[in-house]
Amino acid sequence: MKKLLLTLMIMMMAAGFATAQITYSSLESDFKDFSDDMAGALPYASTLGLNWSDAYLGGFPHFGVGLTTGFVSLPSDSFEAVATQLGVDLPSFVTGSLGVPLPAYTVDARVGIPILPIDVGVKGGFLSPGMLEDMTGGVGIDYMMLGGDVRWGVVKGGLILPSVSVGVGYNYLTGGIYMDGITPSRTIDFGGANYNGVTDITLSEGDMYYNWSANIIDVKAQASKSFLILTPSVGVGYSYGFSSAGGGIDASVTSDGTTPLTDSQISAIEDALDMDISNSGFSIISEANGGSLRVWGGCSFNIVVLKLDLTAMYNVSSGSLGAALNARIQI
Repeated sequence: MKKLLLTLMIMMMAAGFATAQITYSSLESDFKDFSDDMAGALPYASTLGLNWSDAYLGGFPHFGVGLTTGFVSLPSDSFEAVATQLGVDLPSFVTGSLGVPLPAYTVDARVGIPILPIDVGVKGGFLSPGMLEDMTGGVGIDYMMLGGDVRWGVVKGGLILPSVSVGVGYNYLTGGIYMDGITPSRTIDFGGANYNGVTDITLSEGDMYYNWSANIIDVKAQASKSFLILTPSVGVGYSYGFSSAGGGIDASVTSDGTTPLTDSQISAIEDALDMDISNSGFSIISEANGGSLRVWGGCSFNIVVLKLDLTAMYNVSSGSLGAALNARIQI
């Protein structure tokens, strides 16, 4: 009986060690898939803000200043694949059935250009990891977006015809999601490769993060029609981004569970693999480009110079949803 219990304990310990070991090639593949998915999602995420109901603001001195808040959803499957590989249970905020909601805001401004039927808009927003932790169950969100566009009023609109504009813009988006203390101890095996005596690395319990950045070009068309205090609008746009995305773990890294990596071992690993590594963690970041087609619709409520906009967005390329609320002073 004692021999049977001892055998079972050994088998359980062996199974535990097996599940605690990760193959680097599999982990790298999941991070690469994450980067590819984000390449299509980030262009869409960058379009929050400046989706005002009026297709064309009007020439100078017409202008407006306001605040947009809302969210877009990112594909949750790619987040979960990396987490499963690392043995991590993600918070419910990250595993929603409609995708990972990325809350965001921008300060928006537009001004009409003299003589030509053109208006120019700029936007910017910033979140630090600690700003929304109470709303997201302790998950930190880092976010910065800067952007602008130029719209040409091709149809001025009138009693019957709607106003119609076409536009082009540029957006820069960077951000991340950070989760403290959710990564268990793990060993990453290098599949038989030897980097100055290192064939695998061991990670202590630590913090996990995903991050991304993108430069995006956007083209769009919009139509709107004013009816007394209401201005409904619809639009379509396509964005293409030059992106990088990935993530990593902040944790103690050793070559055998106790020995820190030497500088020569770190250099050998980084020269051979798409990994940035130190004795306090690692990250895997990949570059990927992609685009997304979107449609949106909304309506503004006009009270003299105050306008309140509600907008719903849909990413045709991925099926992701988005929504925004804008309040502005417009003259």
